[in-house]
Amino acid sequence: MIQDFTSDVEDFECSVQCVVRKQKEQAEREVSLIREDYQNSIDKWTMVQEQIKGGLTEESRKKIVKELEEETEIQTLNGLIKKYREEIKKSDQNIKELQNTLDKERKEFKALRNTWDLDDSIQVKVREERELNHNLRNLRLQKGRIEKVNKNLLKQHKKTICKEEELRKEYNGLRSKTLKIITKNKRLLIYSSELEDENIELLGFQDKLKRKKEKKEQVERFKKHIVDKFKGKK
Repeated sequence: MIQDFTSDVEDFECSVQCVVRKQKEQAEREVSLIREDYQNSIDKWTMVQEQIKGGLTEESRKKIVKELEEETEIQTLNGLIKKYREEIKKSDQNIKELQNTLDKERKEFKALRNTWDLDDSIQVKVREERELNHNLRNLRLQKGRIEKVNKNLLKQHKKTICKEEELRKEYNGLRSKTLKIITKNKRLLIYSSELEDENIELLGFQDKLKRKKEKKEQVERFKKHIVDKFKGKK
């Protein structure tokens, strides 16, 4: 940045000096020509005055008329001299303004040279800002990708919630059926326990009947033995 500005200032300084030099050379050439014409006119006028003092001939009169005509041209040249002097004055003023501008640019350039260190730090800040902007752009792209993924996850989450609701309803139905089965199973257990108690009673009753039957058989055998014994005695 400073190097570019330095180059611009140097180019401007060279262009100003070139313009000043060319304008000065042009003005000097024009002034030289005007001075030469003016000096020639003075020389001719001096010669005419000398001829008037020495007496006029026809040839001299014609020559004087011609030279008077040339005098008119001299007056015109004097007007041109005045005009060129004004132009030279304007050129000098322009040169002065350009010189002032150049001096001002030099002062500003000198002041900027004193702030090169500051400009270096500014360039560092600019580079850091560019890096931050680059990182920010990457973060925004990453955020966009994350938001897209998050959107897909939200859709998946909604589907999961719907599926979970269906599973909850199914679970509640199965839980209700399970509770009914558990209740029925409890009743069956109670009924089984009652049957077990009745079975125990039946087994006890069967034992009693068995013992009664055995006793009855013993009695019958004893009766038969008595009868057989009594028949044998007869």
